[in-house]
Amino acid sequence: MNLTLGEAKKKAISLMLEFSNDGVPIPDGENADYLLSMNRFASDAQMEISNRLGIESSFTINKIRVNEQGVTKYPLPDDFKSLQFITLYDETFTDYQLRNGQLWINNRYEGLFEVFYEKNPTLLDSSTPESYEFEVDNHVQHLIAYYMGGMALSEEKEDISNKLLNIYFEGLNNISNFKNRAYSTVRSIDNW
Repeated sequence: MNLTLGEAKKKAISLMLEFSNDGVPIPDGENADYLLSMNRFASDAQMEISNRLGIESSFTINKIRVNEQGVTKYPLPDDFKSLQFITLYDETFTDYQLRNGQLWINNRYEGLFEVFYEKNPTLLDSSTPESYEFEVDNHVQHLIAYYMGGMALSEEKEDISNKLLNIYFEGLNNISNFKNRAYSTVRSIDNW
């Protein structure tokens, strides 16, 4: 289950209180000020996490051969960050070019191409609903609240801000990409 923006805000406020030196609850008026800036902080954290552990996406192209010469150009999605791999008939396809935000495929090929890529996360702003679900992997979403809380307190309570940001950056440094994106196919186990 994905963490929502609203849940991350509640967790960030809770963390801010938990790490408070004097244990005095933050007044609701101050919470409102903190909450106004948290969408931007959440967006920054999600972008930084996605730079370490990409957000996978894919799309398909059903290409029909028109003639043997030239290329067909397909626009890449707006959220395109980097190409992982392309398959044609469940085999890795490598005869393509990426140019000027387009995928070029030679006209001699036809069939259903599946394009796997890493995407940029949605940029969050003040109009992003509380129900927005973070796009980074579930196992790292909890880090976002630490960043949000740490950044919200950065100008007022530097010691608490540093504690929260240290937890965030330690978690960020421990992120490892354990996913094997391009699975190899074993064709034969004979003659090893």
